[in-house]
Amino acid sequence: MKKFFVCLFVFLFAHGSAYAIKAEDFAEYFEIDIDEQIPSLKELREQYNFEDSNYDRRYTAKRYIGNVFDSLFRKTITLYGTSEARIVSRTEEELMEVLERLPKEYYPYIGPYLHVAYGIPEKIKNMPGIKETKNKFPTRIAPQLADMENIEFLSPFLYILLIPELWPSNLRENEYIKMPKDNIHVHVQLPSNFMEKVRKVVPEEEFYPDNKKEEKTKLSELRTIRPDKNSPLTGGDIKAFAKTISKVNEFTKQGDNYLTLISAGTYLDLYEEDKGKALLLNTMKDLVNPCQRLVQKIKISGMETEFAKILAKDGFDIKGWAYTCDKAVKAYRKSRISTLTMQNLIDYKRRVYDGYMHDVLNIKQLETQFSLIQGAIEMHKSPQNDWLEMMNHYKDLRQEFEKANYMLGTEPLSF
Repeated sequence: MKKFFVCLFVFLFAHGSAYAIKAEDFAEYFEIDIDEQIPSLKELREQYNFEDSNYDRRYTAKRYIGNVFDSLFRKTITLYGTSEARIVSRTEEELMEVLERLPKEYYPYIGPYLHVAYGIPEKIKNMPGIKETKNKFPTRIAPQLADMENIEFLSPFLYILLIPELWPSNLRENEYIKMPKDNIHVHVQLPSNFMEKVRKVVPEEEFYPDNKKEEKTKLSELRTIRPDKNSPLTGGDIKAFAKTISKVNEFTKQGDNYLTLISAGTYLDLYEEDKGKALLLNTMKDLVNPCQRLVQKIKISGMETEFAKILAKDGFDIKGWAYTCDKAVKAYRKSRISTLTMQNLIDYKRRVYDGYMHDVLNIKQLETQFSLIQGAIEMHKSPQNDWLEMMNHYKDLRQEFEKANYMLGTEPLSF
């Protein structure tokens, strides 16, 4: 059921888009202070201990749960089931709002599942449009599945896959300008004194077969001594960072390191929520600055010394590596960005959709949507110098990213 609602929310946000709230209001949430003193993983676990000592599970382990239905639990659920009082789910009102915003033509794909799913309140089942879909199969089906045998017996959970618009091949293809088959050679007439001008600019001896150019070290091939958040990225920095990707992944896979870092990320989100520094979808920070976020988790987990030894082999300290890594990742994303995505980000920055979203979304939905928008902008924020350096080393970095399956430890390298 949880997966179903995740799919629904993603679908809605992909098809939908305030004056009181702006996307740039959330920019500060993506700033990461690597030197921040955060409690250790052990301390965080003690602080956010969810075990309630007053609650008796009435068994010691799942394998020793017994074969007799607990009488006290039976009385509790019987009382709950026969009482008129009902505990309103925290997400019930949110689901109502989502369904009200959803175009009515998509109800046949959502409603049948809501009628059979456990825990869906009658208030939602009896919504106009949802009530009529009970036990009904959608009539508008994606052509890719229309001829499937016995498709009418498909689980209502999967009806959402029948929506034609969810299949990329059903969308309108981009139209490209057709070039003529015959090659067209444009005749350019050079001025009579063209070669004389060339000889003045390029000495004649440089055309000799045995001429050897003096190799000079280019500025872009040098490494940045102490990288910080604002220092320009060089080609040397990019090549050095690329060498660390496989080493970092190898380190995070050793022993229980990966699971420890996952746990550290969970407690870090809880800690930031308590401090008022968390987003509603706090994982956006991992997408925007994956390397700085990874360093935070490593420090919380007490792996800082071991991690520093690995990075030192390529001339990095932890902070310098994190800044270089994030700048390289953002420049890489910017080099891959499509024209459509770029135009959407420009429109978001110009606040083209603010009025529309302010009219159709409530305050919580606005906060979620605008934080996602700002996150998308931050993910591609890269100075021109960094982007140009990346273009010179794009293929090499792409190969390393592909080998790593676009993951760096627990963090996504690209999105």
